[in-house]
Amino acid sequence: MGKLHFFGLEYRFVAQYLQGELSYNDMYQKLNSAIHAFAKQQSKWFRNIEKKGQEIHWIDKGEDLFDKAAEHLAKHL
Repeated sequence: MGKLHFFGLEYRFVAQYLQGELSYNDMYQKLNSAIHAFAKQQSKWFRNIEKKGQEIHWIDKGEDLFDKAAEHLAKHL
């Protein structure tokens, strides 16, 4: 498994599955839990940044992400 462990959550758990260390169900459940835990850590990190006074410009997922990001960058550059 070696380097795959460091490439990301998906690589880590899929490699363990392919090497027979995890069943498919275990891989799926562990990967799902790890992704949710990582997302929670990211959310906490962003909240801490906002608490320190740094403004974060959120883009709604229903919008055209690329166009909205480009529009925002054009305003601030």
